[in-house]
This record gives sequence, structure tokens and C-alpha cells, in this order.
Amino acid sequence: MKFRLENASVFKKMVGLVKDIVTDVNLVFDDRGMNMMSLDSSHVSLVEIKMFAGGFDEYECEVPVTLRVNIALMDKIMGLAGKDNSMTLLYVHSDSIAQFVFENAAGDRQTEFGLKLLNIKSNILSIPEMEYNVVVITSSSEFKKKIDDLFKFSDTAIILAEKDEMHFALDGDIGNCKFTLKKNDNTDIEINDPVSASFALRYLKNFANASVLCDRVTIRLIKGQPMRASYEMTNKKMGNDNDKLGTIAFYLAPKLASSLRAAWDKHADSHCCVCGAEPRTCWCGEDQIWDVVDQWMETADEASTMPSNEDNAEVASFSSVMS
Repeated sequence: MKFRLENASVFKKMVGLVKDIVTDVNLVFDDRGMNMMSLDSSHVSLVEIKMFAGGFDEYECEVPVTLRVNIALMDKIMGLAGKDNSMTLLYVHSDSIAQFVFENAAGDRQTEFGLKLLNIKSNILSIPEMEYNVVVITSSSEFKKKIDDLFKFSDTAIILAEKDEMHFALDGDIGNCKFTLKKNDNTDIEINDPVSASFALRYLKNFANASVLCDRVTIRLIKGQPMRASYEMTNKKMGNDNDKLGTIAFYLAPKLASSLRAAWDKHADSHCCVCGAEPRTCWCGEDQIWDVVDQWMETADEASTMPSNEDNAEVASFSSVMS
């Protein structure tokens, strides 16, 4: 397997973003490109990366391979790439080393690093297809500014989408605040059904840092499910219509009122009756506790519109809300 990027900066920025969310990841390569999907340690957020074979300056992968790496160490390796350096990643099937090569534009300076791969088994994740109630496409820098401002005053944001508007609000001990995005030439808002949910701002803050990769962000919401924030990555060096390198998407489970979380904890010891997944890791959509989750939703609607903080709410795990 081999890929080459004339501009290593996009991959470098991408790795830098991911290291703040996940630890050990699987980089899966096949003839279509590279994929990565990983949960954070608390199973509250998930990162999904897709990089298309046609977006690389060079890409070869005759046999599908999976490279398991520590993302923090990989970030340090990417730090070896200088400004305007190219990047090449090489891997020989069945080897235990992945070779990183960085080269300057003149071709007279080269840095190599052989990364030892991890030999740890992990579950393969998949995300069920969903029809989102709300889709918002807006400026990624504006989204980042709103999240950064809210984070100064609270650890929880209430996101409400209704009537062609998206509201970001908080209600804490020191007061309340609300930012509103309205549909205009710079923001496209499509709402099929109003959605209101509370989310942990420390995760949203990490997601919003992806504004360095793309000037637009697409936010998707669905009632009682994780939100999705996605960014398109481009390979500017290619200079043609095929410069789309891939997509990085972040998923975040909403906060649940403590009473709902207690109900989930009570039923969290059962494995999925279809895929056999460990508790809180099921993504097949058939977990045997969904009848309990469905009962929550009637009260969750009311709870999600109320101010939430660490004393009266907790972040739900993915498997407690994905169906």
C-alpha cells in the first residue's frame, strides 16, 4: 500500500484534530481509499474519516490492509513535516512497520520515520443510515466562534432548530445567552421537523476546530439521536475538478436527564441480541434494550428542552440513543 500527498498539511491538520478525541485507531485501506472510524474512550463521540483514492496525488492498494496506530504518536510524526513538504506513506503487507516519508519541494531534504503498528484487536463499527430532521450548511468559522463563545460560560449547549432558524443557547447560574443562525445567502437551513437537544460543549469545541480544513460545515440533527458535523477536505495541489480528498465527520450523543441515564444504566448489562456486541457498543440497531429507549423518548422530549448542567444531566453513550 502506498499513498502520496504533495501537500502534507491537510493530513497533518486532520491527525491533529483527531488526537484530541480518540487514542488508538484503525486506518483501513482498500482500492477505494482510506477509512477510519473510532469512538472516544467514554463512547460519547465518534470520528469518521473517508479519504478517496482519487483525491491523493498517488494511491496504490492492491490488497485491503488495516493499520492500527496510536493517534498521539502519529501526530508527533506528522510534526516532522515542514511547510510545503510532501508526504508518502508506505506499507508492505504483513509487515509490522508503516513508513512515513516527508520531502521538501526542492527534493533535497527528506525525513523518514518507521512507525511500529499496534497489535490490538478492536471491534469494527458501522453507522446505520438515518434520515435527518435538520440539515444546516454554514460557515465553519462562524460555527466555531459561536461554540467558543458559549464554552466561556457553560459546559452545555442547547441546540434548537425550528422555523428556518438554528439557535445555540445556554442557561446557567450566571445568566443566559443565545446565538441564532438564520437562513440567508451564507447559511442554508432545511428543517423537516423541529429538534431540540443538549450537547457537551467540550466535544463541540473539538469538532469546531475542523474549520482549519474547510470553510463550510454541515450540521445534521435528528430527534433523540447523535448530531453529525461534517467537513469536506480538498487537495489544493491537484488543481482540477477531482481535488476532493475526503470527509471528516464528528458524531456526538445528546445529553440525557439523570433519570433517563439511570434507566439506561439499569439495562446496560445485556449484550445485543443480534450482533452480540458488548453493552454500550451496539451499532446494528437491534439492541434488545430499545424498547426501554422508546419509552424514554416521551419524557426525553420534555427533558431535552430544559437547561442542562453536570448536576442534572449526563452525556448519553451512543448505544443508548442509536436505533
